[in-house]
Amino acid sequence: PARLPGIGGYGTNPRVALNTDGTTNGRVNTLTSLGTLNLYDPANEGGANSNTVFDAPVAFAPIAAMVNFGVGRQQIDISSLRYLFQTGRDKTGENLMVVTRDSGSGTRNGFMNSLGVDPSWGVGENIGPQSTSPALNLLGPDFVPSNKGGAGSLEATVKNHRLAIGSTGAERMPPYLSTGQAELLAVRNDLRGGTAYARPTVDRILDNGLAGQIDPSTGLPFPTDGYTIGGPETFASIGDPQAAPAAHGGTPGNSHPAIDNAEAAAYLNNIRLSISAFIGDPGGDTTLFTPGEYLATQFVLNAATDRVQNPTNPSDMIPNPILNQALQDYTRQHSLFADPVYASYNTSASGLVPARTVPPPSGTYSDGVAGGTNYIDQAGNVVGYGTSLTRRNLVAGDFNGDGLRNIDDAAQLAAAWRTRNGGPAWVAPSGTGGIAGAPGPDAVIEILGDFNGDGNFNAADVRYWADGLAIATSGPHAGKLDRKAGFTAIDTAFGGNFFGTTIAGGRPYTAGDSRADVAGPSGRVTRGASPIGADGVIDQLDVDYVRAQFIGNPFVTDGEANWDNPAEAVGFDLSADINGDLVVNQADVDEILAILGQGCAADFNHDTIVNSQDFFDFLNAFFALSPSADFNHDTIINSQDFFDFLNAFFAGC
Repeated sequence: PARLPGIGGYGTNPRVALNTDGTTNGRVNTLTSLGTLNLYDPANEGGANSNTVFDAPVAFAPIAAMVNFGVGRQQIDISSLRYLFQTGRDKTGENLMVVTRDSGSGTRNGFMNSLGVDPSWGVGENIGPQSTSPALNLLGPDFVPSNKGGAGSLEATVKNHRLAIGSTGAERMPPYLSTGQAELLAVRNDLRGGTAYARPTVDRILDNGLAGQIDPSTGLPFPTDGYTIGGPETFASIGDPQAAPAAHGGTPGNSHPAIDNAEAAAYLNNIRLSISAFIGDPGGDTTLFTPGEYLATQFVLNAATDRVQNPTNPSDMIPNPILNQALQDYTRQHSLFADPVYASYNTSASGLVPARTVPPPSGTYSDGVAGGTNYIDQAGNVVGYGTSLTRRNLVAGDFNGDGLRNIDDAAQLAAAWRTRNGGPAWVAPSGTGGIAGAPGPDAVIEILGDFNGDGNFNAADVRYWADGLAIATSGPHAGKLDRKAGFTAIDTAFGGNFFGTTIAGGRPYTAGDSRADVAGPSGRVTRGASPIGADGVIDQLDVDYVRAQFIGNPFVTDGEANWDNPAEAVGFDLSADINGDLVVNQADVDEILAILGQGCAADFNHDTIVNSQDFFDFLNAFFALSPSADFNHDTIINSQDFFDFLNAFFAGC
């Protein structure tokens, strides 16, 4: 996932996208091959031919981490962005909704390269084929979070889903920022030693080194960290535009292969020459209303920034060899990014009411509104799509009203679920004076609790919360996801087995056991998106699935899948973390076996009886080289596993 441009294997992530039900749809994430084309190499002038692609640098395009107000974050580390876009989850394990452009998008490429991520690995939720229909941006049965075929689709989806983060051209953000529809995150380049969070303001884009690095425009250290996320705007053509006739803007004496279409060459040369003229006289009368002026004000000309991206490692910023101080001074005064809306997070806005598909196939969503044409709040008022949200609905998942989304929301989340399922009204707990934990008359259950984007608040969202949003507030896992505590909290708040999970062999259910129900006969999962693998039964399928995350997994080299290691996190399903420590290993398998009542290692089929059936089941698994036959857990299935099983079998334990 961290391969750099030009390195073998770059752009070749083999993962294909899935549908929301876990079936594959064939959408690939690999970058398109140049095929018979080749890139121009200045060191090999004689190597250019009719298949050579020439790049014409145009400008630097800052890219923003666009965020829905419901996420509840104003800033983020680059390390977190890497986790989110590679796995669909944060480095804390929190399961946000990561919205991506389609593979091959220049914005996706620039954003990922800036983070030090091979763009083919920036899959986010990895759900859906290329998405161009506006209907797929709406919450409801057809909602798709990934592979958006255009910036407008991505932005509409981020604006709509209350847990959404995406990436888009920073120049596109003012309409969203100025009207409180969505925001952008300040970013800290923690992987490069950054200590401050930067928004894409003109000063942070131009003065784009890290604090302590030398500013080439002043010779002094940068006082603070700059904004470094973006990509090169480049015109690529088969043939060199500058090899065109002089009348079409070509350069005399250029002997490179020319573009077949001279008018296309003239167009590219006009922009190139316009940029050159503007750099020579920024804001001069002869440069007004020209392509150069437009690019200098709506984007950032390459000669304006103190540092530039290292072309072989775009997350590394190096001194700009063509820095033009006059151009930088002009840009600082006239750039779009000098707009005050870029300067700070809008803390007075809450975002817009999400829009749902109308009507849903069933006729209503979980709130019972006929035709699904709006939401209703706790006071019974109509809440229209696209209107401004109230502060009580600011943070998605904040059921207890404390402004946060964490495990403390369990009791009120369960109370809201009861309200939607024939139970008592969702009200403040006794003894709180009607404040702490109160839903408030303007709280909207479906807006607070529709985590998977289907327009409803139902058991699937409760599972989503326990599996990916139950952030611990105390203890050894404070600030991180704790699946065990999350499922236990839901059962405790509900007063029993919330999901109606059964245990193979008839063992009695204990609060939190549902965390072990992660796989079923279909084998379908959508890791990073929604936890759909559960089939209502805890059995050998769950044991095998958890074991497969760390045994025989090519991403895992040390016998356990550790979420703290990003190189391993991209290759396993965190839903298999049964004990809540963000590591999937034998301890998680043992925890499932304990739930199953497996007190004896030789009870291979976990029916609590050691008999010949266990022997034959083990033999079948052994000869099929099933991961479950790795009896000694050394990641190798061989005769030692066979003898170890026999010893346990004849010992009766």
